[in-house]
Amino acid sequence: MVLVREGYHVNRKRAQRFGRLGGLRVAPPKILKSRVRRGTIVEHGQHPHHVLTIPSQFDETADGRPVKVLKVTDEFTQEALAISAARSITAAGTVAGFNHVRQN
Repeated sequence: MVLVREGYHVNRKRAQRFGRLGGLRVAPPKILKSRVRRGTIVEHGQHPHHVLTIPSQFDETADGRPVKVLKVTDEFTQEALAISAARSITAAGTVAGFNHVRQN
């Protein structure tokens, strides 16, 4: 800052206010996201049907229409227990597919 270099003791907010009065714009500070998520527990499957994952993939057909593919995968065996593809899969459809696998 020019004022600090000239020997004046000015706090940051006051310098920003002077800049705004002079027609300058102050960029808002960037909010940095934490790279490590605290409190998450990664559990690996110890036996079949212990940990199930539900990854989804998105693609589009040749005519440009979207397709969503939902898989229910067993983490221990890495086996796909159910696969469903549709133009749109809602949260209710995801839960229904998951419950279908749990019942079998």
